[in-house]
Amino acid sequence: MGATPHTGGGGNYYTVADGKLIKRVKEPTAFSKERTTKTGKQVHEEFYKDVSGRIVSANLKEGEYGKDWQIRLEDADGEASIVTMRHGSRYVTDLGKKLPNIDMSREVVIAPYDFTDQQTGKRRSGLTITQGGAKVQPAYTKDSAEQLPQMQQVRIKGQMVWDSTDLDEAIDALIVKYCGGVNAQPSAPASTNNSSEEAPF
Repeated sequence: MGATPHTGGGGNYYTVADGKLIKRVKEPTAFSKERTTKTGKQVHEEFYKDVSGRIVSANLKEGEYGKDWQIRLEDADGEASIVTMRHGSRYVTDLGKKLPNIDMSREVVIAPYDFTDQQTGKRRSGLTITQGGAKVQPAYTKDSAEQLPQMQQVRIKGQMVWDSTDLDEAIDALIVKYCGGVNAQPSAPASTNNSSEEAPF
């Protein structure tokens, strides 16, 4: 189990952003890149393509920049990886839609993506999840018998905006149902969680 790097390295705590799994390290490594945060702090990060393991639990963490889902994966030896994703993000929504089609007793490979569709010009982001070498398809599509709530347009201060509250709650319920419950695991240490310094999304 573990993560496949874009640039190498290793570690157990990952944040999903910009189609990558990001691990912040205290000191530079042969595979890390340096970045200056919005607060002017220099940080070092390693980047990964995917992470693998059996999904065993979920923790909804409240932080300075909002809520994050932390998904815990473990391999056959009990080695753990914690994957942090912003609550209400497309990554979390994609995970929730695919959970019913995952065999929770077996390992999966989770690979985030984020790109612009050249034909439509629309941004596409989510999680490619494979199990046993096959892609896990979403249980909820526009053609499925059971549908998730849709985003609604609401007026706030004279502006029409999209409200995802009902959809987010439905996705939360799916994560709780299939991943073992909210707050089942402790939050990641501040030194290893990107959101402790600033929102990386």
